[in-house]
Parts: sequence; C-alpha cells; structure tokens
Amino acid sequence: MLSTSFVQIENFIKQLSLGELLWLIERLNQRIRELFLSSQPKPNVTISPSPDEILALVSQVYAGLSTTDIKQVEEVALDRSNFFAGRPR
Repeated sequence: MLSTSFVQIENFIKQLSLGELLWLIERLNQRIRELFLSSQPKPNVTISPSPDEILALVSQVYAGLSTTDIKQVEEVALDRSNFFAGRPR
C-alpha cells in the first residue's frame, strides 16, 4: 500500500522544471504502454491531465516572478551537482 498522498505527489510535481516534467510524463506513458501492450484486448487508456491542462499549469510557473527571480530559479533547476545526493548511483 502506498503511503504517499496525492498532495505530496502534487507538491513534488510542482517543483519540477519543464524538462523534468516532460521527462516524467514520457516515462509514465512508456510504463503504461509496457503494462498494457501485451494484454488482450488492448485497452483504450486515457491519461489525465490532458496536454492542454499541463500546458496551462506550466505556463503559470513563473507568474508574478521578476526577471531576476526567474533567473535564480533556473540556476537552481539547472544545477545538478547534488542530483544524486542520498541515492545510490
């Protein structure tokens, strides 16, 4: 049983950069295809949120931030020096 709540997942997703979000969506889509491609009959899988909903959310990421704030956020997002901290390589 999963102990992670949807709120925790939502908060995690909100912290992702656009590139990380797109990567996560692609990996989830790939995993869904792997799980369902071999089963019969082939299911019709609909993934929510829709691409338009994702785009609407992503377009609001920097709302209200100054150019300086955005630059600082991007510097942190692109810094991968501690990416594997606490995780086995």
